[in-house]
Amino acid sequence: MTKLYSVLAGCLLSMLAAGSRPAMGQTKPLPPVIRCGTQTADAWQQAQLVRSVPGYNPAKSTNTATPHTQRTAAFTYTLPVVVHVIYNGEAVGVGTNISQAQIQSQIDVLNEDYRNLNADGNNTAVVPGVFQPLRGDAQVQFQRALRDPSGNMMAEPGIDRVNRTTKGFRAGPYTEAYIDATIKPQTYWNPEQYINIWVMDLGGGLLGYAQFPDNTANLGGLSPLGGLATTDGVVILYYGFGSRVKNPTGTYEAPGQAPLSNPYDKGRTLTHELGHYLSLRHIWGDDDDEPDRCSFSDYVTDTPNQSIENFGCPSFPHITCANTPGGDMFMNYMDYVNDACMAMFSKGQADRIQAIMSSGTPRRANLVNSPALCTSTVVATIANSGAACIGGTVSLTATGPAGATYSWIG
Repeated sequence: MTKLYSVLAGCLLSMLAAGSRPAMGQTKPLPPVIRCGTQTADAWQQAQLVRSVPGYNPAKSTNTATPHTQRTAAFTYTLPVVVHVIYNGEAVGVGTNISQAQIQSQIDVLNEDYRNLNADGNNTAVVPGVFQPLRGDAQVQFQRALRDPSGNMMAEPGIDRVNRTTKGFRAGPYTEAYIDATIKPQTYWNPEQYINIWVMDLGGGLLGYAQFPDNTANLGGLSPLGGLATTDGVVILYYGFGSRVKNPTGTYEAPGQAPLSNPYDKGRTLTHELGHYLSLRHIWGDDDDEPDRCSFSDYVTDTPNQSIENFGCPSFPHITCANTPGGDMFMNYMDYVNDACMAMFSKGQADRIQAIMSSGTPRRANLVNSPALCTSTVVATIANSGAACIGGTVSLTATGPAGATYSWIG
């Protein structure tokens, strides 16, 4: 939705009571849910930057240029992912130590959603006909990293299991403040080579949050810098990670909650949060506290102006801000509806993702050249033998076949 007003930094904690309260003695329902904590995280990041970067101004850009005018032809980006599983000492596949199959189910969801290949997107009961022509392919795909930061092949590709007791972390559930100050700085991998995704027990009903990118593309609604390198990435609640449809045996409820009671079990929380990581704002422009709730923007031209976030599964059309005939694009991944009721990015959002990926911001653009996805064999290991003088030059000659390419790792 395009509305020509600046977006102010602030904290958004939108609460949803998911599910009805059972009779006394039955299993407990889902707690009130905070669908996304990115606005809160961004406010914290901007405060850190003001304190640490001399002269830094966190004001968000009001640039209204459409992203497709800011880039050349679209390119398909393959981005390496590492999932840091912060667990309590359980066996793999139990509790917070989610299984490899559950993690792969999440990657599969991402690759469908970001390439506009998800089957529910074709269903007009989910994405009404008026919005079908606006469905966008972001041309971004995700792959579990093959190599760790030392260049070693990973036994479980793209999975870093972190026993919290070994690291000295307190028991969860965790707050954003504790995660960003303690857990992330001790566990992150180079954010220019990996998308860091942390999966753990979150407190307060929070499903997830992300860090915005540095705004080298001058996209509307973003501050000049997204945040610290030591915190860059996405955090997701462990039982909101992955897809029950693709991997039915995973962990999708908290202990003591009724089976099949979680409406956030299809992997769309990470789809939403990676949207923020790749520059997207909430579709309603985060103007919940404005008098008319129709004055802020997500700086995307083909998403209808909408009042506030939607929850559950609204009936179509849901009209706000005089956005007839289609009403709110509530089935967009950047709204707050249940996983089963969100199924599309718009073409304008896809353009915006392409704009940030092609803008040269190191912690996004450099991911495509990461050695983390390298499948080649290490052909030589050169020790520091002291044979060369400090400041001297060492020449290496490759005698491989014609057309072979070489790269440094380490």
